Amino acid sequence: MVWLYLTAPGTKRPERDCPVFSTMPLAEKVDWAAIRDSGAPPRLTKDVASSEAVVARPVTGRFEAIWSSDGHSVALLRFDRCIAMIVAGAQRGHSRALAVEGPLGLPFDETLAAATFPSLKR
Repeated sequence: MVWLYLTAPGTKRPERDCPVFSTMPLAEKVDWAAIRDSGAPPRLTKDVASSEAVVARPVTGRFEAIWSSDGHSVALLRFDRCIAMIVAGAQRGHSRALAVEGPLGLPFDETLAAATFPSLKR
């Protein structure tokens, strides 16, 4: 799994997160008890994932993080297209890897992305 994290100012402690994509086949379901015991982040599952949830061979040079003008929101771009974002004031992140809302986050919101990151290419 690849995750986007937003840390608290001046720390490396994640405040919020957002699933970006999986490099492996999707899980059938999340074993929340195992996640609690191990502390590992959950995997994307077939019941919440979109058709963009799996990227088998990501190329590192094709990703870029951008910040909102106030510096409180962050987006991750792949090939200059926004694929995930954590927006200030929102409880959970938005990801193109998600087809439905759930504990991992929210489906991507084009309108919110355009309002939060006006420099994004359309």
